[in-house]
Amino acid sequence: NIYAYNLENNCEKAIQENNLKIAAEEAINLSKEKPFDGEFCLGKVMVNEDKLDDAIKQFEKSEKSAQHPADQMLAIMFKGLAYKEKDDINQAFSVFDTGYETAKLGNSKFVQFERRFLIQMGIIQETLEKYEDAYESFAKSLKASSNDDERAESYDRLARSAAKLKYYDRAREYSLKGSVKY
Repeated sequence: NIYAYNLENNCEKAIQENNLKIAAEEAINLSKEKPFDGEFCLGKVMVNEDKLDDAIKQFEKSEKSAQHPADQMLAIMFKGLAYKEKDDINQAFSVFDTGYETAKLGNSKFVQFERRFLIQMGIIQETLEKYEDAYESFAKSLKASSNDDERAESYDRLARSAAKLKYYDRAREYSLKGSVKY
């Protein structure tokens, strides 16, 4: 596990059981010993409660309390996803872009985060009909892919993006590569 965050904590277990009241209590208890874990999990609880503004603030707190760079990027990712869920796609894009630039600073250590940020950026760019930019983001995500499933996802997104740009030959090529090779 490259993250310091422990997915096996009681807050996470309560979220999985959809017991958000208990999850919030567990997050507060967890914060006493592991500030990042508690703050981050409380943010996830708030997303599940559809309290997106509060969740964003919570992810910002967890980002500041992160002791490990991967945890910081995890908080940035979830903050961006909360903005996206809130339909504030410009702010979501800005957060994902910041996360991508932060992940690049870690050289190859955080290439998985680079890929995830690029995918989210490309999705937003497609939503905004910035197809050239989306195409570029998905192409970069392909380079950052480290397994067959990730390559297949990147090829699929790249194929759709190429089709939007009327690059039909490329779209067919990427679609075939994604489905046949991976």
